[in-house]
This record gives sequence, C-alpha cells and structure tokens, in this order.
Amino acid sequence: MSRTVPHLSHPHPSHPHPSHPPPSHPPPSHPHPSHPHGDADFIRDTSPEALAVFYEIQRQRSPEQKLADTFDLSEGLFELVKSGIRLRHPDADEREVFLRAVSTRLSRELMIRAYGWDPLQHV
Repeated sequence: MSRTVPHLSHPHPSHPHPSHPPPSHPPPSHPHPSHPHGDADFIRDTSPEALAVFYEIQRQRSPEQKLADTFDLSEGLFELVKSGIRLRHPDADEREVFLRAVSTRLSRELMIRAYGWDPLQHV
C-alpha cells in the first residue's frame, strides 16, 4: 500500500458542503445500523476550518489520484481480511488464505465457477 492516510473524494453525506454547519442535534448514542462504525466519523470531531482545508485539497486532486486511493484502500482492506483468516486458520497456505478472503466478497456459486472452490466445504 502506498499511502497510510485515506483521502476521501467528497464530503460526508450528512455534511454536503463544508460551509454548512453540522446538525444541531447531538449524535446518537449508538451507531445507526447502516453505519456500524458511526463512532469513527471524523466529521464530528474535526473543526470547520480543518474540514475546509481538507475539502479544498480533495478538490485539487485529480480523478486518477482519487482512484489510486480507492485501490490502495481496497488492497489494504483485503490484506486485513487475509490477516484475520491467518489468525483463524493458522495452518492454511497462501492459496487457501486467498480463497477464503475472496469468498467474503463473492457468492458461493461464483467461487465454485471461478476458482473451483466451495467455501461450504472449507468451514
């Protein structure tokens, strides 16, 4: 992975523009089910000035840079999934680790068609 800090390409959906103030109501005490990591929302604990700088930097970045970030983050997430698999299956070789990781993203049917590997037979 070439970057350690993620770069978002657009403002948070609940704050469509940096000049708009955040909602006046306090954040919920527990994350919304569709946002399981709502407590990790950097918008709520970042000053408006810092957000304005962040958004300006993002506006100046090229689509290619933003796409590269997306691929880097995706690769990082995939490596994280593989690390978890290695912890749960310490005897798995790299091929099995890869297949178990891919099976978190693809349907059973597609896993069988594409890789000849049935996740249900490797529980």
